[in-house]
Amino acid sequence: GDFLVSDTASLSVSRINVGNYGTGVLNIQNGGTASSLFAFLGREAGSTGTVTVDGPGSTFAVDVVDQTSGGIGSLFVGDFGNGTLNILNGGTVSSGSATVARLPSSTGTVTVDGAGSNWNIRRTLGVGVGGAGILNITNGGTVTNSGAGVGANGTVTVDGIGSVWDNRAGGIDLRRGALNILNGGRILSSNASLGTGGVVTVDGTGSTWINDTFLFLGAGDDTNGTLNISDGGAVTTGNVSVGAVGSRSGSGSITVDGTGSTLSSSGITVENNGSLDIKNEGTVNLADHLRVRGSVNMSNGIVNAFHLENFGQLKGTGIINADVFNEGLVGPGQSPGVLNINGDFSQTVDGTLSIELGGLFSGAEYDVLNVSGNATLAGILDVDLFDLGSGLFTPSLGSTFDILTAETLFGEFDILTLATLGNGLDWELNYLVDEFGTTDVLRLSVVSAVPVPAAVWLFGSGLFALMGVAKRKAINSPCMGAS
Repeated sequence: GDFLVSDTASLSVSRINVGNYGTGVLNIQNGGTASSLFAFLGREAGSTGTVTVDGPGSTFAVDVVDQTSGGIGSLFVGDFGNGTLNILNGGTVSSGSATVARLPSSTGTVTVDGAGSNWNIRRTLGVGVGGAGILNITNGGTVTNSGAGVGANGTVTVDGIGSVWDNRAGGIDLRRGALNILNGGRILSSNASLGTGGVVTVDGTGSTWINDTFLFLGAGDDTNGTLNISDGGAVTTGNVSVGAVGSRSGSGSITVDGTGSTLSSSGITVENNGSLDIKNEGTVNLADHLRVRGSVNMSNGIVNAFHLENFGQLKGTGIINADVFNEGLVGPGQSPGVLNINGDFSQTVDGTLSIELGGLFSGAEYDVLNVSGNATLAGILDVDLFDLGSGLFTPSLGSTFDILTAETLFGEFDILTLATLGNGLDWELNYLVDEFGTTDVLRLSVVSAVPVPAAVWLFGSGLFALMGVAKRKAINSPCMGAS
């Protein structure tokens, strides 16, 4: 049946069942109030219960203290059955704890809509714990609680300017559920863990997630967490760990896509099964480090950090404003492209610089690594030919490729793995300085298998061999053939 609490009317009981075995409706409006220790919306299997709290002063309080046990009231929206809670136009609901869709047979939907509409939960909130649970916070509505779990079939959406989900008194545990922050919505939390398929989407200018301390994505065995930031969305957090540590099988991924889209963190570690994709002027801001054991893929992305340590794979195009240490694989370009490092670049004996050649035009047809500071070289240089669409590129005699520039080049590669040329042609690698003495260049040239003296072409190119220049090694050293 239907029950109305309106104007100055009030209802106070120890337990409210709305939709016990059938269909029940409770409307609280025009300043009416109702209170209880427990409330069940959709109590039994097959039942349907709906509560609507509408308008300023309209209140539903399920946070009465049990004088015997000292416990605080609990609200269940969908227990065994189907529950709906609507908080509209400035209405207010308070509860000690709350669960939306508690059991596998249940469904639960909560809508908090409009400026002044508020759901205040003293303790924890569970959404989709057993059944399909939905929480929608829209058009300036607010929800406050001290910790939340979003289950396998749970979805939380915070949509619109002024819409807020405040978890600062606790964390967010997202398990196979979905969390959407859209169109200027905002979430606040103290910490967060995304696993077992949990997905967070932060989309649109002004859409914000502020997480005070740690953020884990796919940290345990058989877990997988995903964070997508797009179209001007912003996430600010403490340290981030993407993927599981060591031999654990968990994986995680973060994508920052679009101008104005930002991820700001104390530091990020991308573990073995983790990935970080930065696209279309998306930006990652780090107070300290970006440590890579998995993969970082950039497509016109931006990284601002104190330093970047790569033990995995760092590929793509864009700008890295940091010193870069490479003990993994660095591959400029997206077949092809340019990766700019505003800082120093240092590669160890265990590192690899991977370059692809698809034509003669720098950046447009072959990969380039530009370093504004010093570049210290060791390890492997790997050069491959690829197809830009008209067949595998075949360099000819005299072709040159300036694959790396730096303020100063130090050291040399230990191993050269260069594509086979054939037809009596071979490779020559030269360490050069420009005519102004301001930039060092690593040039790869196609030469005859019988070497031509370097002086024949070096001085005609506007570049000079580094012969006699202090602190530079491997001066004009020919590297004939692939190692």
